[in-house]
Amino acid sequence: MLVGPTPILVHNDDGSIVDLTGKSYTVWKGGPYRIDVEGAPGGVQMFLPERNLELRAVRWVAIPQERITMVRMSADALKVLGSDFLQGIRTSDMYSPLRAVVDEGWEMEGDAALLVGFRESYFGERSRFSTTGGYETAVNGRGIPDLDIAELGEECIHRLMRRGTSFAWEALYAANMLLPGISLISRISAAPILMDPDYFTGYVTFCSSRFSDDAGIGVAIGQPGIQILISSEDCIKPLPN
Repeated sequence: MLVGPTPILVHNDDGSIVDLTGKSYTVWKGGPYRIDVEGAPGGVQMFLPERNLELRAVRWVAIPQERITMVRMSADALKVLGSDFLQGIRTSDMYSPLRAVVDEGWEMEGDAALLVGFRESYFGERSRFSTTGGYETAVNGRGIPDLDIAELGEECIHRLMRRGTSFAWEALYAANMLLPGISLISRISAAPILMDPDYFTGYVTFCSSRFSDDAGIGVAIGQPGIQILISSEDCIKPLPN
């Protein structure tokens, strides 16, 4: 969720300790809530009752639970894709062979959450990785298929990001059912190729939320490049057809 350029986190107001640097993964699931502004001076924590408020010239509006989101878009992604990008994502945006990866589901390898279909085609050794998050992002990371995309520039970016985001959403929706209690994050990104800045390639990967710092998946806001972060808490419902 954004307030202008400022990311905010929505938490249950149950008295639990919340990391005000933005690394907490407890999210609002109903009842009283509080909203934390990342980078607020002095780490100010605010409780907002369920009514509209005005705070430092920013209007805060109570939002139905099903619309509460931890999705974050980088400034570059917002500029190119627009703030309503996610509302238009459909299952039809997914590259059809990736449906098999979603259907194969997830498994735990020790403390690592892995997509079964990607794990079967990954031949690296876990011992090469010093962190679980690094291992997860390597196994769960793939380029977004693009051989059938002829568009260039922003049109190419839109197709790549729609394709990657639809896959990530459906995979995280499946994870909610197969790995209850495990919070996951997906990063979907696009970048120009070195030899032709008009042509872009995309990438999508997943890791456990608790290992996201180790995996280098930081908050997309403020980071360079076109990036979207989606959490499994966002994906409590499948995408519309």
